[in-house]
Amino acid sequence: MIIAIAVFLILYYCYPDTEQDNARYLLSAISQGLAALLALVFTITLVVVQMTRRYTVTKMIILNSGTKFLMLVFGTGIILPLFALKFGWFCVGVNLSIVIACFCIALLLPFLKNVSDVLIYDIGYVNLYGEITDAIKSENEAKTVQGIIDLESICKDAIKESREETISEIIDFLSEIGEKTIETKFEHATFSVIKRLKNIGIDVIEKGFEDSTLLFLAGALGDLRTGSAKNEWEHKAILATLVLKEIGCKAAKKKLMLTTDRAIGGLQHVASVMEGIEFNRQSVQSLYCLGVFATEYLPSLVDRVIKLLKEFERSLITYSMINWEESFVREYPNLKSALEEFKRRYNEG
Repeated sequence: MIIAIAVFLILYYCYPDTEQDNARYLLSAISQGLAALLALVFTITLVVVQMTRRYTVTKMIILNSGTKFLMLVFGTGIILPLFALKFGWFCVGVNLSIVIACFCIALLLPFLKNVSDVLIYDIGYVNLYGEITDAIKSENEAKTVQGIIDLESICKDAIKESREETISEIIDFLSEIGEKTIETKFEHATFSVIKRLKNIGIDVIEKGFEDSTLLFLAGALGDLRTGSAKNEWEHKAILATLVLKEIGCKAAKKKLMLTTDRAIGGLQHVASVMEGIEFNRQSVQSLYCLGVFATEYLPSLVDRVIKLLKEFERSLITYSMINWEESFVREYPNLKSALEEFKRRYNEG
C-alpha cells in the first residue's frame, strides 16, 4: 500500500498528462504483462503443489483469502487498462493502471512467503522427518546427518517467527531421531542431534518462549547423554552433559522451573563409559553448577540437585571440585554467595 500510494503521488503531481500514443502502449503493455505474470506465478505454484502429493495443500495455498485477494487485484490490474483503452481514459487511466501494477508486484512477496510457509511448516519438516527415519533404516548415516541439519534450519526459522507449535514438534522429532541413532549406533548422527538441540534450546530461551516448549528438549538431551554413555561414546556423553548444564543454567536464570528440573534429572549418575573419570567429573561439576543456579533463582530444586550428587562417590566429588570453584567465581562473580550457600546445604544434607 505504501509503495502504491507513493507511486500514485509521484505520477499525479509530476506527470499529470500522458501522450495518447504513449498511453496506448503503456496500457497495452501493463495488461499483457500482469496477465503473463499471474499465469507464470500460478503455474509454478500448481507444479509445486503437485510435487508435494498432498491434496490439503491445494486448499491451503490456492483457496485461502490471501490468494483470492491477489487474484482480485491482478484481475483489476489486467482489466482496467483495457477499459482505459476502450473509453480513452489516457490521463487518469494510465496513472491508476501503473499504481495497480506496482501494487500487484508488491503483493507477490507476501503471496510467495505464504506459499513458502505452507511448504515448510505444514508439510516440509514432517516429510523431512520421514526421510531421516528412512535413512536410519537404510543405515545411511550421511543422509541422516544432513536431514538433522535441515531440521535445525527449519526450527530456527520457526523460532524467529514465533511458531511455538512447530518448534515443539521439531524438538519431539529430534528426540525420536536421537533415540533411533543411539539404537543403530550412529555416533556422528547422535553428535549432530546433541549440537542441534543445544542451538535450538539456547535460541528458544533467548526468545522468551514458555517452559513447556523447552521441557522435552531437556529430557531428550538427558536420554542422549544416558544412551551415549551406555554405548561408551565418552565424547558424546560429555558433550550432552555440558549442553544440559548450559541449557539448565540459562533456564534457571529465566526461572523456567520444568526445564531446569529436567536438565538436573538428565545429569544423574550413569555407571558406564567404562567408568570414565572425565565423564563423571564433568557430570559432578555440571550438577554443582546447576545447584548454585538453583540456589540463586529456583531454591525449591536445590534438594533434588543434592540428592543426585549423593549418588556419586565422595572422592570423585572432592576431586572434581579442585580449582572448579575458583573458575566458577571468575565466570559468575555475582553467584559467589549462592555458591557458599549451596556448599553449606550440601554439607548439611
